[in-house]
Amino acid sequence: MEKKNNDMELSLEKALEKRSKSSLYFSLRTADVNLCKTRVEELDSIIDKLTSKIEILEKKIEKMNLKLLPQ
Repeated sequence: MEKKNNDMELSLEKALEKRSKSSLYFSLRTADVNLCKTRVEELDSIIDKLTSKIEILEKKIEKMNLKLLPQ
């Protein structure tokens, strides 16, 4: 009977350890995904700013070209 209880305890410990590892892995994966999302959002913001600056520069170049054309 004691051996059976001991086996059950070991089995329970292994199950808890496995669950703990699984939970830790899931937490790490979730943190990893959240970090990736944050980086993507930061990159999107940078791309938007650069796109806006490019558009402004294109307009300035267009104005300069118009000024350079003979009238």
